[in-house]
Amino acid sequence: MNALPQQPDSPALPPPEGMLIPTMDVAGRRRWLSPHLVKGMWWKRRGIVACVLIAIYAITPFLSYRNLPLVQFDIPARRLVFFGTVLRPTDTLLLALLTLIAFVTLFWLTAMLGRVWCGWACPQTVYLEFVFRPLQRWLLGERKSAHAAKPAAWRVVTLAAAYIVVSAHLSNTFVAWFVGAKPLAHAMFSPPSQHPVAFTTFVAMTLAMLFLFGYFREQLCSIVCPYGRLQSVLLDRRSLIVGYDALRGEPRGKLTAGCGTSKGQCVDCNLCVRTCPAGIDIRKGLQMECVHCTQCIDACDKVMTTLNLPLGLIRYGSQASFETGKQQRRALLVGVPRFTESQASFETGKQQRRLRPRVVIYPIILLGLITAFGLVLAARSPLALTQLRIQDERFTTDDAGSIRTPVRVRLDNRTDTLRVCEIRADASTTLVGIAAVIVPAFEGIETEFTLISAPEHFTRGRRSVALRVIDNLDSSLEATVTILGPMTLPPLNTQDSEEPQQKESTP
Repeated sequence: MNALPQQPDSPALPPPEGMLIPTMDVAGRRRWLSPHLVKGMWWKRRGIVACVLIAIYAITPFLSYRNLPLVQFDIPARRLVFFGTVLRPTDTLLLALLTLIAFVTLFWLTAMLGRVWCGWACPQTVYLEFVFRPLQRWLLGERKSAHAAKPAAWRVVTLAAAYIVVSAHLSNTFVAWFVGAKPLAHAMFSPPSQHPVAFTTFVAMTLAMLFLFGYFREQLCSIVCPYGRLQSVLLDRRSLIVGYDALRGEPRGKLTAGCGTSKGQCVDCNLCVRTCPAGIDIRKGLQMECVHCTQCIDACDKVMTTLNLPLGLIRYGSQASFETGKQQRRALLVGVPRFTESQASFETGKQQRRLRPRVVIYPIILLGLITAFGLVLAARSPLALTQLRIQDERFTTDDAGSIRTPVRVRLDNRTDTLRVCEIRADASTTLVGIAAVIVPAFEGIETEFTLISAPEHFTRGRRSVALRVIDNLDSSLEATVTILGPMTLPPLNTQDSEEPQQKESTP
């Protein structure tokens, strides 16, 4: 048996250069990030926004409006409470419009302001950068290098206890968004056996937040979250991003105060890299992992101020503006000692203010969706009737030969006033087994009754019955339910069936 010819050895693949992803080294090990904090102008602005958002998250579940929570995702009752409006699964159109409004708003903000959600409003960024990492810096200090001395054991234990307390508070608040403030207060001072679902949710969310904010951290943004991967289709060349002005900063070199401009103004201090909570180098261009947190802007401006060089080497801008390099050229010609984004916007005003199709189309779509949502909400009836399934939905025949079919419905009151409702059937059907239905404000009542019909009213075992709901406030609602009955075929048209026979008998 002939041996197979030996294949020539394939050339070895070159080793990867640098990092595969910012949170992993070339050996596949986790890179633990301990970003250096620079408290500049942008950090202070983000801190104000973070405090407002944290307050909204913590206070909103405990606010009420029209005897309802201000916002509540009531899963057991299958309803969404939103500023005095109750939406149920039957309000499919309103829920779809509300979802589209949220997505189109996010797309529009991304096209205009870049990843402003990730860097300024995402709960992961807000709580990690302004709650959990400040606690870590306060108790453990800032690690200057990988060989820094380990903190004392009592500090580590205190940090773990602080993380547990904060995570438990966030989990309690999270549960309040779903069960409401009063049920949560009752559950906190009662045994877990009385509310096992809420307690299990609380424990699960506490463990999840400890995992996300204590261990997984920035990997959620770079590995799990799909929003960063969508930026390639949501951004364009004139969307606002955080970027490095390579035309002004390259070639890099060590500079001192008062030196000339023969070299680039980037002094290669790597402070922008050490402050980045995502672990990237902003000087490599727009990257998926960048959340536009502006920490690199504050770090670079601090160095530029020390060296008495124009600010804005790293700044808010667009890809088009960074590639043209008009801003810094004009700034250097007029001798501007502090190069800021506001001055850059004046220099390239025509370019920055130019309308793009998506900047015009998104607001038009958003306005249409908001208008449609308002019109549908205004035209919504104060009552809603939904037919429900019955486990044993079998019809019976009484002594008179009539068909008796059980029906189960849900009657929803969409207003803040109690209503006493009466259900009536059409003239060809008799409704029995139900009296007046009392429906509390913003609640729904399930009730059953029986419809009596003649057998000839059924076609192929089913028929539709028109119902009319009238309440004590002179409101009315018309709905249709489908009931089952005997399998009765529709009568044949004798006139049409006799015509072919007459034609065949004609010579």
